[in-house]
Amino acid sequence: MNIDNAEITDPKQFIDEDAGNNPYIIKVIGVGGGGCNAVERLHRENLASRQTQSADNASHNFSLVACNTDYDVLRNCSVPEKLYIGKKGRGAGNKVEKGREIAEESAQVIIDNLNDRSEMVFVTSGLGGGTGTGAAPVVARLAKEAGKLTVGVVTLPFEFEGKQKRQIALSAVEDMRKNVDALIVINNQNLIEHYQNVQFDDGMDEPDRPLVNAVKSIAEIVYADGVINVDFEDIKSALEDSKTAIISTGYGEGENRISKAIENAINSPMLSDCDISSTKKLVLFFWYPKSMGIGELQQLSKFTQGLSDNLWVKWGYGKDSTLGEKVKVSILLTGFRSTLPSDNPQSNTDEASQNTEIVDNPRRVPSYMILTPETMDDDKVINSLEQPPCMRHTAEESTAETVNTPDDDKIATGRTGNRTIIF
Repeated sequence: MNIDNAEITDPKQFIDEDAGNNPYIIKVIGVGGGGCNAVERLHRENLASRQTQSADNASHNFSLVACNTDYDVLRNCSVPEKLYIGKKGRGAGNKVEKGREIAEESAQVIIDNLNDRSEMVFVTSGLGGGTGTGAAPVVARLAKEAGKLTVGVVTLPFEFEGKQKRQIALSAVEDMRKNVDALIVINNQNLIEHYQNVQFDDGMDEPDRPLVNAVKSIAEIVYADGVINVDFEDIKSALEDSKTAIISTGYGEGENRISKAIENAINSPMLSDCDISSTKKLVLFFWYPKSMGIGELQQLSKFTQGLSDNLWVKWGYGKDSTLGEKVKVSILLTGFRSTLPSDNPQSNTDEASQNTEIVDNPRRVPSYMILTPETMDDDKVINSLEQPPCMRHTAEESTAETVNTPDDDKIATGRTGNRTIIF
């Protein structure tokens, strides 16, 4: 429809004809330009998976929606299901209030789109502009009010985009957090810090990777045909009102392959500075190849020993003969402490010291090693200890404390760069 010279008097006419017939329980709604780019990335990966007859069945177990106030952006988007909000189709003019107002005016259109079989909704957006910043919290609120398990995945602007835009984005994070069960925040600035030698096109795909991993990981866990399964209600129990989450999948092979798979899953450079030792709930599903010794489960014990004493755990497993000698782990961590980045480093320190649960926008995700007699022959542990911790972090990062272990022995914890060693 040509909308250049006319208002859209009935926004419902722009809803895809198949809206409401979604057969999947997981839906991803990209709001605004950044959000639409993210769901388009997921859509491209779906197509590639189908064309290559990939064994990655999770690619087919969720639906995608591109939502925007800009008609041209949606017209050029390859995602089949489009959700047009507003009346003119010309965007929000980079104005947050206008984006919010348009979303509120189009609330019934959004609700109609949510009226399907979906039980979990990911709302993704790039913050700092108009449509995404203003409309994403509204879409998230409506999803939650509709009884959907709602997870927000948002990105913060680069530092070169200016302090004003970053402050707008940081304020929007709080709006999102109030309207979702859990929020994952990705800091685009980490691209420059961690991917300096990566080609531009490849690097610009990285902010979408946490969303891609999160959606596929949930789908794989829920739809897995395992020996012991994890169902959607388990996912809901872990995520509901948790405020923070890490959802990802990793692979490991060779010695300590389960530990390696977990580390690969949670140590994304885009997700950093989370205190996962404060994790309240853990869902884990792993796939093993033809052979695996029961003793390898000890690696799971080593991981969970570095988490909360009152940790809630749900796990499952299944066999996958296509893995060769690898193991595959999908993991969900929720309820941990995390802080937002700030132009004022002192404010981050103050927030962290007060254990303020803000959002999941970390600069590093620490992994944990339990140094016990049986692990002292582990080359990984020995290599980590060759350089004293005090030589590997700044004064601001040096945080040593004493805690009780189950057997009342004292252990010291200290942050060392992107790793926390417990010994």
